Amino acid sequence: MAKGADTRRRILQGARELIHARSYNAVGVLQICTRAKVKKGSFYYFFPSKQALALEMVDGMWAEEDADVLTPAYGDGLPPLRRIARHAELRHAVSLREQREWGAVLGCPFGALATELAAEDPEMRDKVAQMLRRVAALIEQALNDAVSAGDVPELDAAAAATVLLAQLLGAGVMSAALNDPAPYLSHAAAVEGVARAHAVA
Repeated sequence: MAKGADTRRRILQGARELIHARSYNAVGVLQICTRAKVKKGSFYYFFPSKQALALEMVDGMWAEEDADVLTPAYGDGLPPLRRIARHAELRHAVSLREQREWGAVLGCPFGALATELAAEDPEMRDKVAQMLRRVAALIEQALNDAVSAGDVPELDAAAAATVLLAQLLGAGVMSAALNDPAPYLSHAAAVEGVARAHAVA
């Protein structure tokens, strides 16, 4: 890897680690540079601002979430409702890994950023919202497939997907607050019940 590309990668990785473990507003450029072992001039050579860095960082986080969680859950031929439950189980596995590496469960990075920056950074809010909509679409498709397979009765898939995503994000908040990934498994166990609760009368 070229030296410049490696420096850029270390800045992005350092920012991700610090912001996920603390918060966006709690981390400054100097702390990111210290973590990445680069000078401030190198930071501004690659990124005009912390916001620009964070927006690109979120793209990287999405790519990792897609590879570690979403594609294995929704892309490997599991039964429809099992896909949604597997999503939560894989988030549980990620949280266990965080706990080992950081000594704490960090929760969902997208939910945390959305909560922190919704009012003050519309561009970041919109980027995170776009990613959450993609996740909701995966859940909704799985629910529609469950109906087609006869696993659940006809339902309002969009409404059920919204509830399931909200519960998943809530499991991330609870896991971080309790420093225990178990709420993700509770969510996984509740998937079919939520789906059936949205059956069309």
